[in-house]
Amino acid sequence: MQKKSYAEQIKDSQVILGGVIQDKDEFIEKGYTTEKYITDFETLLNATITLNNEQEKSKAAMVSNTAQ
Repeated sequence: MQKKSYAEQIKDSQVILGGVIQDKDEFIEKGYTTEKYITDFETLLNATITLNNEQEKSKAAMVSNTAQ
């Protein structure tokens, strides 16, 4: 089984979060989640995306430095 890339995992998490936010009232009512869980998930996902972007910039700078 092929492992998903980090970018694919982030994209999947965004899709899941979008669906949960869209139907959050229903999820909360049925006891599947809470408002705090959704907020924490969103905060962690945004932090992950920010760190991933910084890592990609660092990789690009490293490639540029190597080429020089």
